[in-house]
Amino acid sequence: MGEETKASEIDQLKAQIAVLETEQLRAQEKIKRLEAEHSQSEQRLREAIDTMSEGFALFDADDRLQIFNKRYAEDVWSTCPEEVQIGRSFDELVDAAMQSGMWDGAELSRDEIAKKARERHKNLPSVSEICYPSGRWKRQSKKRTREGGVVGVYSDLTEIKQREERLRYSENLHRELLETLPDAVIIHIAEKIVFVNAAAVRLFGAETADQLIGKDSLSFIPDKDRALQIKRRKVVLKKHDQLDPVEQRRIRLDGSIVDVETVATFIEWEGEAAFLGVLRDITARKEAEEAYA
Repeated sequence: MGEETKASEIDQLKAQIAVLETEQLRAQEKIKRLEAEHSQSEQRLREAIDTMSEGFALFDADDRLQIFNKRYAEDVWSTCPEEVQIGRSFDELVDAAMQSGMWDGAELSRDEIAKKARERHKNLPSVSEICYPSGRWKRQSKKRTREGGVVGVYSDLTEIKQREERLRYSENLHRELLETLPDAVIIHIAEKIVFVNAAAVRLFGAETADQLIGKDSLSFIPDKDRALQIKRRKVVLKKHDQLDPVEQRRIRLDGSIVDVETVATFIEWEGEAAFLGVLRDITARKEAEEAYA
């Protein structure tokens, strides 16, 4: 009877061991499946990051590079992309960039540039627009992760900056051309005067343009003429059209009235839709007409 009991206990133990082995195999299979899923998810994440039009990088809490895409290596560290490797510290990347001549020709010294780069990396969050000696512009956005790491996104601003420069050049050229016109020129946005040329300063009896800039353009128009001016402005801004000349009146700074012939047209000024008026003083002509009437 004792032997039978002992044999039964051994069978039970074997059964328990078999159950444990089965559970262990299932656990191992689950771990392998989870690892495979994690690996697939990580691969999909890396593929998604690589399709980004921006440069992307993730540093861990020890400031070691963990994830980055091709644009980060080739655009942000253009003179030393081979140095961008998993596990490299940000300080090491900065040193590599300095040694590779990335910032040769910059106004600041290498030490000053390196110091600013490290400050932007540590004083988070940070958003900076950086111009490289090559002429390329980058907007750098960095912030701290919950785990204490740093994530950085780099957008190319070169085309935007070039467009802004062309716009500034065009506006400066417009200013120079408008200043040379013998007739008064006034530009206003949302009824506020934003530009007057020298002829307009004289027409309104001002000493400087500052006496007119920022003022409500309607305040220089007699009440009886305002309705027509408002109507013309709406047409110009809505249709981006040029209107035929009309005779109107304007109020000078001393309160006197001057007769003008004005032409109105649309213009884009500092990125905004604006109303441009060209005014010619016709006081002498009006007086002559009255004399011969």
